[in-house]
Amino acid sequence: MDALASLPPTSTGSGGTGRPGYRRAADAGGAEMSVPGETTIGILEHEQLIGDDQILIAAPDEVKIAVAVDSGAVENVIGQEDLPGSVHVASNTTGRHFVGASNEHIENYGSCDTVLASEHGEVSCEWKVADVSRPLHSISKMTGPADGPGTHDVLFTNRRAVVVPPGIVDKIMMHIKPLVQYDRQGGLYVAEMTLSGFTRPGQGR
Repeated sequence: MDALASLPPTSTGSGGTGRPGYRRAADAGGAEMSVPGETTIGILEHEQLIGDDQILIAAPDEVKIAVAVDSGAVENVIGQEDLPGSVHVASNTTGRHFVGASNEHIENYGSCDTVLASEHGEVSCEWKVADVSRPLHSISKMTGPADGPGTHDVLFTNRRAVVVPPGIVDKIMMHIKPLVQYDRQGGLYVAEMTLSGFTRPGQGR
């Protein structure tokens, strides 16, 4: 099956509270780390790393994880402590790291391939191994490149989110009109809106 994937863009800086699921890295003095010339990825952004060609995870061969799906992520990300011992992590050789929604530095250690099993079957998943506090699945990675037919559609309700074959949303939209539409921009889904401090007559907020 097609691999699922994850995270998005910003730039470095200081201050602010970290986005849920992201851990802030600090230097020895407790200040946020900042590296100039980063490349934006959405909710996370890229920076620099030195490491071995491969990181070996000392853990059980199989673990259970709780993955959050994230429309604000442009890569699938997972922390080293959440990986089983059977997984080999290829070190980050690009020098690119991440920056969170509050401009906090998030270390990118490398990447790995895994298999995820649930009551619905098995899927392959490529991850970026990063300094995050919980695994995140990127919707833009699940749905595939913006310029192609797509690999999956993702649907949300107030109770659940489901990954379904591509084209389902297009069929639904043939029969209904959206209340709001967020168009794909890179790894994010974005809507430009006019913000005001009051409700216009006849409009909801």
